[in-house]
Amino acid sequence: MIVDVTHPETGETIKVDMPNLNESTLADLQKEHTTNQQLRQHLERLPVSAEVKAILFNLAKFTIRAGETIILLGKRLVEVGLTLANKYPNATMGVIVAALLSALIALVPVIGPAITGFLAPSTKLP
Repeated sequence: MIVDVTHPETGETIKVDMPNLNESTLADLQKEHTTNQQLRQHLERLPVSAEVKAILFNLAKFTIRAGETIILLGKRLVEVGLTLANKYPNATMGVIVAALLSALIALVPVIGPAITGFLAPSTKLP
């Protein structure tokens, strides 16, 4: 399946072929667990710097389009990060976000696995 990935700030779009992406996976990715307002309130209460909050707000805007389906991938990653932060309270939010971004970079065809090989060892959760 061809996926359009749009940069949240510049609006630049690239096309990526994801052969393992199917309709059931798309349906799972479209499910929302929190509203935008709930996510914003939760992020504002985090005990992190304003810079980290700004990065998380920007990450939450990241979307991809697969066919006619729009997936709020950034929002989903932030939700997973917040869930992990609640599950592992001794881990810092920065480590969790770095691990999620490493996983996202690994999905980029051709160069993703190579880049992740350098990034991932320093961001693994215990």
